[in-house]
Amino acid sequence: MKKYLLYLLIVPIVYLTGCGNDDEPEPTHEVGVWELQGYLLSNLPAGFEGYEGVQLGIDALTFGGVAFDSYTLELKIDGSYEREIEVGLADDVDTGTWSLDDDELTLDSDEFGEDTWEVVDNEDDDFWISQPINLGLFPDEVTQEQLDTLSEEEINALVQQVTLDLVYAFDRKD
Repeated sequence: MKKYLLYLLIVPIVYLTGCGNDDEPEPTHEVGVWELQGYLLSNLPAGFEGYEGVQLGIDALTFGGVAFDSYTLELKIDGSYEREIEVGLADDVDTGTWSLDDDELTLDSDEFGEDTWEVVDNEDDDFWISQPINLGLFPDEVTQEQLDTLSEEEINALVQQVTLDLVYAFDRKD
């Protein structure tokens, strides 16, 4: 009987001491430092399908007349983030909190407010997120040969504003 009572006292002690570090959550795949490699065009409307999946370099697009030289996003395990965007000689550092709900990433900037992204790819060393944007494109039927014969004014008249998803293709930074 004494052996049985001793056993009952030891088992709970071993069980409790074996679970001491369960309070710290295991980091999810998103946690880490991500570096923007480029963009992909996705979900284009009819007449612009030729651009579907086109890959663009990080400096191929301008935002407010500015192209990015580098773009790094660090998602931290504590739910905070730091985003650093380099443009020419200037660096812009943005901080805030982040959350992921299913395939929706929300960055809540301390300075700029909330920004929501759709997670397109989240495995291995890839983290791809997208947002809808408006972009000026030529319809699929316009050829380079046609453009070569037109004036700048005629070329500009052919550009149409379309809504599409711009995918930001990040790779894990070592």
